[in-house]
Amino acid sequence: MASLKSDLAKAIESNIGLTDKFDLIGSAAQKHIGWYSILIREVDPATSTLKSVYKDGPEHIFAYLSPVQPIAGTMAAVVIESGKPLFHDGGRRSTAPQSEVFIQHLFDRGVDSVFFGPVIHDGEVMAVITLTGDASHAHNSDQLNAI
Repeated sequence: MASLKSDLAKAIESNIGLTDKFDLIGSAAQKHIGWYSILIREVDPATSTLKSVYKDGPEHIFAYLSPVQPIAGTMAAVVIESGKPLFHDGGRRSTAPQSEVFIQHLFDRGVDSVFFGPVIHDGEVMAVITLTGDASHAHNSDQLNAI
């Protein structure tokens, strides 16, 4: 997991554009952890919003999004406030609130594991990364803690 942390740190601290930075984060997460889909949302503390900036799915077709949504009431809000990751694994293991509609939506689509983690730089949450897995226990504790 040290190599995952190293790759993520290089991506976050690199002197490149945000789009390229998120490409590196997504690639590092896929290389070291694997995922069914990934969504990275940039945090704008000034407006209390999230901007969806990066998404990849089962066909590995990258998409750069721009929908903006309020932070309040999202799983990202819990992650931002705590600075800690959350996960939910098919109802068997969870640190995520059970009432989140988004989790049920994912499970309805065949996803069986979901992970929400903060991307922290200089002590501030700059983004929230969401990884999904298509199998129960898709991500283990070491992998989740590494992010």
